[in-house]
Amino acid sequence: MASSISRARILPSRKRPWWDVSYGKLSGLVAYQQKTTFPGRIFALDGKVVLAYLSSDLGWTSPSASDLSAAVGSEPVALRSRAGKGCVRYVAAGDGVAYSVDEQGDVLFAELFSPTTLARYEADLYEDPGVFIR
Repeated sequence: MASSISRARILPSRKRPWWDVSYGKLSGLVAYQQKTTFPGRIFALDGKVVLAYLSSDLGWTSPSASDLSAAVGSEPVALRSRAGKGCVRYVAAGDGVAYSVDEQGDVLFAELFSPTTLARYEADLYEDPGVFIR
């Protein structure tokens, strides 16, 4: 037992998953992150991947918003984004893609998930950012 405790202390935290985390309205998730091999986080529930989150903060080189929009099979719906007051989250739920764009048109993050309906996306993954306070 002592060896497992000491090993746990010397492992970098990024190599271990985070347990019982939430994303959107989902909870009880396990999150994995390894920036050297994947520029984002993977979220799993009951052993199944439910979401891949890609972010420029985690080393993702995002495509332009227009390239991403063209690559999505359907016209995305615009929702308010938690990324900031002037940001927009575009959701193509049927294609399993959502992404947030800032006022300059830069993609800040993207979500990849199993294709679903917009209503199911809003029920499970989307959180309205509420009122932005200066």
